[in-house]
Amino acid sequence: DFTWKHMLDFYSCADCGRCSDHCPANAAGRPLSPRFITIKARDLMFKNYPLSGEIYKSKLLVEDIYTEDEIWSCTTCGA
Repeated sequence: DFTWKHMLDFYSCADCGRCSDHCPANAAGRPLSPRFITIKARDLMFKNYPLSGEIYKSKLLVEDIYTEDEIWSCTTCGA
């Protein structure tokens, strides 16, 4: 479920790309970029959960926002 904490998490991203630089899946040429995973999620949250106004129905995360290859490329390494 959506909480305002999730919105603040996306604001805290400095968009520097260090997460992608240290991602083993990204280094191996897999279609995963933690930076763009965050950017796509942030854009979706800002669009569907504006600070004021109507809340919009979300699309499916896997299919419409992320590809299955992006999601399955993550090794949950914590980098």
